[in-house]
Amino acid sequence: MTGVFTNLSPAQRVYPSIGMTGGYSGVGGAVNAYTTSNQPMWEFADSLTVVRGNHTLGMGVEYRQWSLNRDLADNFLGNFSFNGFATGNPVADMLLGYYNDAAVFQPGGFGVGDQAGNPRQFKLKYLAPYFQDDWKVTPSLTLNLGLRWDWRSVPYETQYRMGWLDVTNPAGGLCMADQSLVTKGIIDGNYYRYCGRNNPADSSLTPFAPRVGFAWRPFGGDKTVIRDGYGIFWDSAEGRETDGSADLYPYVSRGDYKQSAGQTTALQTTDTLFPPIVQGPAVPADNTFIAVIISESPRNPYVQQWSLSVQRQLGSNTTLEVNYIGNKGTHLLMRRNIAQAFAPADPANPTPVLARRPYPNFVTYINSDWSGNSNYNSGNVKIEHRSGSLALTGVYTWAKAIDEKSAAAGIGNTGGGYQGTIDNHNTRLDRGLADFNVDHRVVASFVYDLPFGRGKRFLSSTPKVIDVALGNWQLNGIATFQRGFPYSITSPDAGVFLTRREGIELCSSETPILAGFTRVSPNGSTPLHSFKRLPESSVLLGVIF
Repeated sequence: MTGVFTNLSPAQRVYPSIGMTGGYSGVGGAVNAYTTSNQPMWEFADSLTVVRGNHTLGMGVEYRQWSLNRDLADNFLGNFSFNGFATGNPVADMLLGYYNDAAVFQPGGFGVGDQAGNPRQFKLKYLAPYFQDDWKVTPSLTLNLGLRWDWRSVPYETQYRMGWLDVTNPAGGLCMADQSLVTKGIIDGNYYRYCGRNNPADSSLTPFAPRVGFAWRPFGGDKTVIRDGYGIFWDSAEGRETDGSADLYPYVSRGDYKQSAGQTTALQTTDTLFPPIVQGPAVPADNTFIAVIISESPRNPYVQQWSLSVQRQLGSNTTLEVNYIGNKGTHLLMRRNIAQAFAPADPANPTPVLARRPYPNFVTYINSDWSGNSNYNSGNVKIEHRSGSLALTGVYTWAKAIDEKSAAAGIGNTGGGYQGTIDNHNTRLDRGLADFNVDHRVVASFVYDLPFGRGKRFLSSTPKVIDVALGNWQLNGIATFQRGFPYSITSPDAGVFLTRREGIELCSSETPILAGFTRVSPNGSTPLHSFKRLPESSVLLGVIF
């Protein structure tokens, strides 16, 4: 085998992974083995609380800085897939060496010393000062007012071993942070360009997170309380979604070699793998598989949350609550294969997939962008009764959660794979009920203190030694009734519409697609839940919401 790392450590020298379609089990080593990760972190935090009259003032600051030391270059001896495209039988294809997909990390010529793989170190920082005032305006009204500034740095690699999408290159190219690649002859301004910075963008200076809320007893006393609140909560965008930014030529080359029946070039067999990476100006063949690379426009995701609650005491031992809770997620992670071909204008007569690809220089490019959004709304009613040794609770919740993707990697009900959207150029086709959506849920519970032991109805005067074993027992019970999770009908893209014309899939083979149907709408505009079957001679792709 040529073109692979030869100086492998015992931990890195794992067997290749071999997979076959047709119900055959895979053999060999694990996929994505072996990887390393170490994240040393330094943290400082301090807070102060001051009470001044009707105001309780809270203030403080959090600061963290850490290093993300990783090496995710793996599969040093390759992963191989056989689907029977050459002979009709995947086992025969394997014996003859006709692979349909072979993936490997290969040395690019500018590694770290004599180490196999591609170790890198990303630097990150976090700073969050905050202030809050709990103001008791009147005996029956309390306001909660707060503001937090959640600043996060855009990560950079300490040795400038980092790249991202060059938006100025219409054919598809990469911005590189390493200026030395210019003098070393790797950057010639075509596929690679030195963009004059060590990361894609400056950190946002406006991650303000206000918090507002109140608690009000409108009728005086303690029987009725109304609560309301709103807040913005920021999250981070580092870690796994940055790793691929360092796994680029000339530090390492992530090869993805695909072939299928009907291709214009001669079929290759496994004994020709892997073609060595020739050092020189970067060309698209040096990076045939680019994945989980930092976005050229990094964003920090955030969630807006709001709630309204009314609590009423019914009698001396019973309370009733009616609650509304909502939230909206913005700038959520959407792994998108931006190299996926555009859908054909005429599905009955599709043009070649290669002609519809937006970036001719990219084969697979999984971009970690932040264009996703979600929303959640729920209402629940809770009744609670306490009487002596018995506590009863009942809760009914109605909820609806909508998103375009419920997990970054397309896992769960929306299908497996590393990105898992149907059309990466129109992710709204996937917008619908979230994988975790449960619209109706009832939970009933009880806690009963058994009447045994000292001071109880039975064995009230038992010795302490015996009471340890027999006293203070409880009987608990919980019953939950809920509707099921959404279900998606899935089907692979057979290589005609959104993938390459040769039949190689660029997206998950289990995306929510229903072949043979098209969506129709009751009002003729927005597609909803309805489908109608098309004539047998035509095939369109529909999406289940």
